[in-house]
Amino acid sequence: MASLNSTGRKLPDASDIPTFAKFPALRQLTGPLTLYRFGNEHGRWWYGKSLIDEMKNDFYDLTLGGTRVRDPAGIILANPRGGLAISHEWNKLAWLCTMKLGKGDSVDCWAEATAPQNEWQSKRDGRILHGGLTQYLIYDVSMIPAGLISKQPVASLWREFSRTVARF
Repeated sequence: MASLNSTGRKLPDASDIPTFAKFPALRQLTGPLTLYRFGNEHGRWWYGKSLIDEMKNDFYDLTLGGTRVRDPAGIILANPRGGLAISHEWNKLAWLCTMKLGKGDSVDCWAEATAPQNEWQSKRDGRILHGGLTQYLIYDVSMIPAGLISKQPVASLWREFSRTVARF
């Protein structure tokens, strides 16, 4: 089966290797499958559905638990930010992109858990993002048909999650 982004890469870029907890494995992800990323649709760091499921569970806990919190979005986004080691400095987590691979579609990627990293590169406050969630490094995203990738504000997830809560 031919990959949608197949370029014959044998190794990840040296500058990308430290973002992984250990050396990543070359994998071919095959649909049907949905992948997600925070940021624009042209980026190369993607994540699996378990990330969205965790965010949905946090939303339900906050909503159905009846606990009033000042910044529910900050709480819901704290787990993905920490687990994926996404610094506040270079990603505000305002946009969510979705890549939907259909049956028979596949993409080549490098996969492994995210390594811990400093919260800020420009400030030395000592805070560390713990990492640990699986990330997929997908090169040559521009080769993937645009119709398979969509972009939405992260805030639209709250509306989507709320529709489910309303059914309880």
